[in-house]
Amino acid sequence: MKSVLISIKPKYCELIANGSKTIEVRKTRPKIETPFKCYIYCTHSGVTAKERDRNIYTDFSGKVIGEFACGGITKLHNIATDKWDYLSGDAHENEKKLCTLGALLTESEVHSYACGKFLCAWHISNLVIYDKPKELSDFNMIDKTAVKACKYRERCYNNPNYTNGALLLGGYACTKKAEMDWCRECKIKPLTRPPQSWCYVEGATNNE
Repeated sequence: MKSVLISIKPKYCELIANGSKTIEVRKTRPKIETPFKCYIYCTHSGVTAKERDRNIYTDFSGKVIGEFACGGITKLHNIATDKWDYLSGDAHENEKKLCTLGALLTESEVHSYACGKFLCAWHISNLVIYDKPKELSDFNMIDKTAVKACKYRERCYNNPNYTNGALLLGGYACTKKAEMDWCRECKIKPLTRPPQSWCYVEGATNNE
């Protein structure tokens, strides 16, 4: 099942780990149904020189420190407006609570991050913090170059026999087996660098 790896600054990773932060606010959301598994990558950014000197966060910065189930995503609308502080009503108050109490962000931080656009509140549940953080290379992502070059991948409109109701015109089929199926984009490669916000992953190769 497709999962997600999300990049989070160290101070927010700490708040998630101790249970204080239950919402992660992002500008976008994955195109998969909830709940889905979300791996937490602790970034190097956001660590001050003083914290580095005191070796704070050094054990898990640049590592995948845990995972959670994203149980739901709430679209945040009102905070995108220029005068959101003056809005009222249950919907607006609920959005403010999600951001300030759940995400532990100030209203000004959220408004600045929104830049006039809608945001998404990812709900954190079933949190697991690993005893030993994982490396990025323990996770795989789809190798789009290899998928496009795969000799078994064929565009359905190249062969009219593919358009049988199951394989739609314009889609991609896999011809590796006798019974043709959709191209599952099965070519993968290890993750080598973290996403700026989040990315799809195929899960950890080593769960020990």
